[in-house]
Amino acid sequence: MVVDTSNLHHAVCFHVPDDRHADYLDASARQTLPAWRALAADGIIESRTVFETFANVQNDDLPAWQFLALTRLGARIDAAAFSAAIESVQPEPLASIRRAEFLKPTANAYYPGPESTAAVYSLEYIRVFNGHLDEYQYMMEARTGPAVGALVDDGYAHCFLTFDTVNVIESNNSIPNWTAIHVLGLDSTTRWDTFPQALDPHLRAIDPKFGFDEVFGPLPKIRAMERQVYAHRVEPLSIGY
Repeated sequence: MVVDTSNLHHAVCFHVPDDRHADYLDASARQTLPAWRALAADGIIESRTVFETFANVQNDDLPAWQFLALTRLGARIDAAAFSAAIESVQPEPLASIRRAEFLKPTANAYYPGPESTAAVYSLEYIRVFNGHLDEYQYMMEARTGPAVGALVDDGYAHCFLTFDTVNVIESNNSIPNWTAIHVLGLDSTTRWDTFPQALDPHLRAIDPKFGFDEVFGPLPKIRAMERQVYAHRVEPLSIGY
């Protein structure tokens, strides 16, 4: 599969109080969605997906945020052009921004998949330790990315989107400086339970000596999983895949 990883992405993590979620969804549909649709019509963006967390996969002590807005910029649209274009877009209503950043897709680890939606998404916010970036990039580009891409091809996963942070625009002081965001679309949360067994043969097809345990076993020494959650795609606020 030939995957286009040229487009820059923009990500915003934001928090809305639990008792205001319905108000937020209604206000955003009226106040901000039309502006994003206009940007899509003008080619400034190709897609914008809003995810809402419904469960934490692991416990952490980070400030709460339930929403991630992930926007794929249009072809040949750079960060400056995008930033200028969204100056007139109203901020998300009732929301407090935890972090905003520009991202680039990871080579050989970006598979939108044939379908635009999945039942559930695993969202991972990852911090690669200093001195291990090259090692981690090699693992993603040569082993994990192609192997999970094969899971997308055979229908086990709906999509696998991995990103490296290019530039942090805004961040709450309590938010760790993660270096990557991963999005894995699945049929259900139980698919994550069988992920190691499903992935192992695809890893060994790349190199018989490196199955799941050999590839993922060293990860605690290479990176920290700052937050991992399950999320749904908020269809009324999403544009494109």
